[in-house]
Amino acid sequence: MKMKTEYLILSIIIIVLSIYLVQRDTDRSLYKLPDIIEIDEKKLTKIEITGPEKTMVLNRSGDSWEIGPEKYRADEDKMDDILGVVGKLKVTARVAESKGYDRYHLDKDNKITVKAWAGDKLKREFDLGKAASSYRHTFVKLSGMDDDRVYHGRGSFRNKFDTTLEKLRDKTVLLFDKEKIREIHIAKGKESLTLLRKDVPVKAVVTDEDSVEDMDKEKDKEKDKEKDKEVIEETEITWQTADGKECDVIKINELLAASSKLICEKFIYNKMKSDYKEPIFSIILKGSEEYKLDIFDNAEKDAKDFPGITSTNKTSFMLPKWKVDRLNKDLSEYIKI
Repeated sequence: MKMKTEYLILSIIIIVLSIYLVQRDTDRSLYKLPDIIEIDEKKLTKIEITGPEKTMVLNRSGDSWEIGPEKYRADEDKMDDILGVVGKLKVTARVAESKGYDRYHLDKDNKITVKAWAGDKLKREFDLGKAASSYRHTFVKLSGMDDDRVYHGRGSFRNKFDTTLEKLRDKTVLLFDKEKIREIHIAKGKESLTLLRKDVPVKAVVTDEDSVEDMDKEKDKEKDKEKDKEVIEETEITWQTADGKECDVIKINELLAASSKLICEKFIYNKMKSDYKEPIFSIILKGSEEYKLDIFDNAEKDAKDFPGITSTNKTSFMLPKWKVDRLNKDLSEYIKI
């Protein structure tokens, strides 16, 4: 009798659970997800990201993006991530209808509000909460659509917007085409060196050979004839000092490679470029344009990075020691013995 009672209770529990699951699936099918129109990212001109403590404004400038009134250049890859989310925002499920936003980090103390414009038209507005437990979704509220409900946004993307000026800035402080550089000036203390590029004409002899098959067919007829030869004039890149000494091309190529796309560790905001005096070494590179790099001493013992400035960046920065070492060679190393 006891066993029959237990079976009966178990059967009732199974029936109740089945009814609940069927009803839950039915409820899901009764609501329709909002239709979010995809935006062409290339048409967006302004993005505003507002967090609990700050607002960051990004403006398009040609093919790049600038941050704030200072117009700092934004990192291209990170901007692509932001634009991808804004343009292709999708929601996959409704999570809640109530306004208990704190559990989703969509309350005023935690949410991130994103607004995007194309010209003077606001094209997208939404609030970001935390990532869902699956880390495949992000809690979002479509604040620009008069919708107070919470949804699952496709993808985990809060970290792309929960950023800072330092993280979002393009840290490239010197950028040039090394093939166009024709003159280099290096100064270290009281020493200096000028390197001049020379393009020396070289005649290359090219033999116009027939294929092996054709040569086999004609070898008896042509064995006494001289093969046709074509002379092509080429140039060889060499470097000399201002007084005509031959330079080590490999060392100079290493210098150009190390400086042509120079990426800093971080920027310095509490000092002006004009505050820096007497660099450890300076490099001036001249081509169609002129570029200058100055590296300064770090007062800290066993310093792992050094302050620097360039002619192409408005902010001073810190450069890792290993990059400084690649640039700070003894001047004699550039001259062939």
